[in-house]
Amino acid sequence: MQVVRQAKSHAGSVPMMVGIGAVGTDQVLRLADDAQRAGANALLLPVMAYQPLSDEEILTFYQTVCRHVSVPVCVYDNPVTTHISLSDELKSAIAALPGIASMKIPRTRQP
Repeated sequence: MQVVRQAKSHAGSVPMMVGIGAVGTDQVLRLADDAQRAGANALLLPVMAYQPLSDEEILTFYQTVCRHVSVPVCVYDNPVTTHISLSDELKSAIAALPGIASMKIPRTRQP
């Protein structure tokens, strides 16, 4: 988190979103704590991608993180890197969670 602290010292009052990610919820929560202490104003968080997850597990993951943090969360839906594709229904359920501020959905390559 040294890089985050350094960036924050130069950002001044400009809000800073910090990307975090890990293969377990406990690790994600520790990184979220570290990022907040370092000055993050928001978190960019992809789905954990170590193993396939059910929609319920993904929703519970985001609920857990949102309950734990005091900054807004931006969901990073990037199936190219996570190999998990969020359905429209799941995106809607996640977007309705308190603490979810936005969702980043990068353009995918078309064959």
